[in-house]
Amino acid sequence: MDREQGKLFLETLKSLNMEKTNFLNLNTRFNNIFVLLGCYYFTKKTYKYVNNISVYNWIKTIPWIKRYIQKRVDSAIKDIDKEFKSDHTFINTLPQNGYGVNDIKSLQLQYKTKRTYNYDNGVVSGTVYYGSNPDLTNLMCDTVREFIYSNPLHPDVFPDVKIMETEVVNMVKHLFNGNKDTCGNLTSGGTESILMACKTYRDWARDNKNITKPEIVVGESVHGSFLKAGDYFNIKIVTVPVEGSSGKTCIKSMANKINKNTVCIVGSAPSFAHGVIDNIKEMSDLALKHNIGLHVDCCLGGFILPFIKQTGLCDHEFDFQLPGVTSISVDSHKYGNSMKGSSIILYKNKKLRKYQYFINTEWNGGIYATPTIAGSRSGVIVATTWASLLYHGMSGYTELAIRIIKLKNHLVQAIKTIPELRIIGNPATSVIAVDSEIVDIYLVGSKMSEKGWNLNILQNPKAFHICLTSVHVKNKIAEKFIEDLSYAVTYAKTHPDNKKSGTCAIYGMTSTVGDKSIVKEVTCGFLDSLTYSS
Repeated sequence: MDREQGKLFLETLKSLNMEKTNFLNLNTRFNNIFVLLGCYYFTKKTYKYVNNISVYNWIKTIPWIKRYIQKRVDSAIKDIDKEFKSDHTFINTLPQNGYGVNDIKSLQLQYKTKRTYNYDNGVVSGTVYYGSNPDLTNLMCDTVREFIYSNPLHPDVFPDVKIMETEVVNMVKHLFNGNKDTCGNLTSGGTESILMACKTYRDWARDNKNITKPEIVVGESVHGSFLKAGDYFNIKIVTVPVEGSSGKTCIKSMANKINKNTVCIVGSAPSFAHGVIDNIKEMSDLALKHNIGLHVDCCLGGFILPFIKQTGLCDHEFDFQLPGVTSISVDSHKYGNSMKGSSIILYKNKKLRKYQYFINTEWNGGIYATPTIAGSRSGVIVATTWASLLYHGMSGYTELAIRIIKLKNHLVQAIKTIPELRIIGNPATSVIAVDSEIVDIYLVGSKMSEKGWNLNILQNPKAFHICLTSVHVKNKIAEKFIEDLSYAVTYAKTHPDNKKSGTCAIYGMTSTVGDKSIVKEVTCGFLDSLTYSS
C-alpha cells in the first residue's frame, strides 16, 4: 500500500466514526468488520508491493527459505534430467586416428536408437512436417550432395546459389500478393526472420522518426522470438491481452498502447500456441494511421493460408494486399517441406529492407556486409528450398493444405463432443489448442504422453496443442487421437490428485511458482541438459 492509498484508508475509517478521534477503539460490529476488511486489503497490497521490491530478494536469502526454494528447484531439474538424460557414453576427445566410414555409419545408427518417438507414425505434434515421399527425399539428398560446400556469402564463386535465392524470394512474395517492389531474404528459420524484422523497424524509426527508445506492440499470443528480439536489440516489447472467446489480439488494447515511441505492431497468422489468426485488417488500419510498421508472422501458416484462400476455405486477410502490411515472415522448412533451417523474410520495399543489413566500411579485412545475421551460410539450404518449391508447385501445396484442413476440421468437431474440454478460439489452419476448467489439463497431457503422444504443452492459460502435418494425414490419426484423448480426460476426472509426469509435471510445477527467477533457473537446468559437460 502506497502513501496515498494508506491516507485514503485512514480517512475512510475516520469518516465512519466521526464521534471518536481514535479509530482504533471502534467497538461496533460494523466497524470491527470494516477494520478486518481493511487489514485484509492492507495485507494483500503489502504482499504485492513487497513481492516486487528488493526486500523480497532479501527474504529469499534467509537460510531455511533459501534451502526450501533450492530443494524445489533441484527437484524440478532432477525431473528434467530424468526426462532427457541419456545413459550414453560420450566421445569427449578427438580420436588419435580417424574412424572408418563404416564405423561412423554404424555409430550413427546406434545413436538413432536413442529416439523415444517415431515421428513417422503420426504421434508427434509438428516437428516433422512432411510424410515420407521417396521421390522428394531422393531429390533432397541429391541436392545436398550437389551443393554441399556452396556458400551464399561468396556470390562470385557461387552465382548459381544467388540465382536460386532470388527465385525463392520471388516465388514466395507472389504467394503473398507482393509486387515488383516487394523483396526479401532467406534466413535460418522463423526466429531469425523475426529478429531481422524487429531490428529493421528499430533502425528505420531511429533514422526516419528520431526514435531512440523503440517499442513494438504485440499480442500476448505472439511468438516468443519477438521477446527474444526485444532482449537482443534493446526494444521494449509492449504486450496486450487477447480476447478471451476468440483468442485474437485485442485491437482496442493495441491501439491504446501505441505512442510516440512505437515503431511496429505485430499480428499472427496464425499464432503458434493457439492457431488463431489476428484481425490483420484492423491492424493494417492502425499502422497506416500512426505511420508505423506492421509485421505479419506467417511462419506457421505461410504455406497453408495462401493455398486454402484461393480455394475458398479461408477468407482471412493477411498479406501485402493490405496497405499497412510492411513485412511478413514465412517458414519454408515447415509446410514448404524444405530442410530445417529455411525461412523467408519479406519486406514491402527495398527502402525498408536496407535497415536489415549490417554494413561496416572501416574493417581492415575489407567492407564487411551481410544481409542477415549469419556470415557464411550453407548453400544447401537455399538449393533444397528452391528444389522443394519447384517440386510441389501450386497444385502440390494446395492438395497438401486441403488435406491438413480437412483433418483439422474433423478433429475440432470430435473434440467438441468431449464436454470437459474447450478449444481455444477458432483454429484457422493446423493447430488445435485445448484447455479445461473442469479437469487438470496437464494431467490430461501427461496421460496422452503415456499413450505415446508428443504434444506441445502451453501455459497462460494452461493448455496443450497438436500441430497437424502431412504425417498425421498419412497415418489417419483422428480415431486413435480422440480415443486416447477421451481416455485421458476420463482418467483426469476420476483421478484428479494423481501426479503428472514428464514435461507436464515441469509446467505444473512452474505454474505454481510466482517467482519468475526460480522458473528461469529451472529452465536453465533444461538448457544445460541439452549439452552435458564431462
